[in-house]
Amino acid sequence: MGSGHEIPANLLRSCLLAEVPASTFHSDTPRQAPWFSEYNVAAWLGFRYPITGAVGILLEYTDQQGEHSLVVDECSAADGLQLMLSGRVQVHASGRIKRMSVRCCGIDNTASVRVDELFVQRVEESAALLRRAKFASNF
Repeated sequence: MGSGHEIPANLLRSCLLAEVPASTFHSDTPRQAPWFSEYNVAAWLGFRYPITGAVGILLEYTDQQGEHSLVVDECSAADGLQLMLSGRVQVHASGRIKRMSVRCCGIDNTASVRVDELFVQRVEESAALLRRAKFASNF
């Protein structure tokens, strides 16, 4: 796993929350040259039983260089039944991204995780939507 930051040992256990649709990361991606893009990621998670310890979400992707994992956010869950984790990550890719997913990490293998909402969006798209919304609000 490669990334700009090491993944803390307490977050190594992870479970898949969702595969990210290819349309989220394929638009106008270069085919060969190294490039980067930013993504806003947010997850609202629910747990059947209270959890303790550090919990986080990872954005994982595969490109020509292999698999990469980026820590999006982490927090200490003090007997929590619900968490919201969010952040912005910068993906440095080589060639096309083949797949992308979001994983929950730091939870026990027996824990039951419910995904109430999950959001992954390229920052460029977010800025364009914001500009359109601001323009529309002027009328």
